[in-house]
Amino acid sequence: HLHLTDDQGWRIEIPAFPRLTETGAWRTESTVGAPPAGKPDGQPHGGYYTTEDLQEIVAYAAERAITVIPEIDIPGHTQAAIAAYPALGNTGAPLPVWTSWGINENILNVAETTVDFFRAVFDHVTEIFPSPIIAVGGDEVPTTQWQNNPAAQQRMKELGLTEPDELHGWFVREIVHH
Repeated sequence: HLHLTDDQGWRIEIPAFPRLTETGAWRTESTVGAPPAGKPDGQPHGGYYTTEDLQEIVAYAAERAITVIPEIDIPGHTQAAIAAYPALGNTGAPLPVWTSWGINENILNVAETTVDFFRAVFDHVTEIFPSPIIAVGGDEVPTTQWQNNPAAQQRMKELGLTEPDELHGWFVREIVHH
């Protein structure tokens, strides 16, 4: 299982979306120790795997009968992606790559353009990884930003949903079905 994305960094090159690695792969510092007692270390951190790096890992693993299962976490744990492309978020405001740990309220918006963005991301992932399983994360998705967001409320209405939590399942299903 190769966890490639999170709030604290985007670790896979997606050629169609270069800011994911130009911006999303780098954070200004890390929190050392568990929140709330953790302290910032003041040290920049980052990096990512190129397509070629990942192809090499997959080939090396395959020679040893190992299947590499990649994970692109959605719709939560996505602040690094939102830092790179603020339009993916719910506020439109620029955000940094997150430097702390835990559950983050900054999640993807539910616009069709955002779903399409991640369909393209997963298309690239499936070109690299021949695994029959691709992990989509899907955990720890607070729906606070969807609760009073007019676009999210409109999407709920269009889909016949009654609770913001139902958008979580809808988003994940859209990617899984893709």
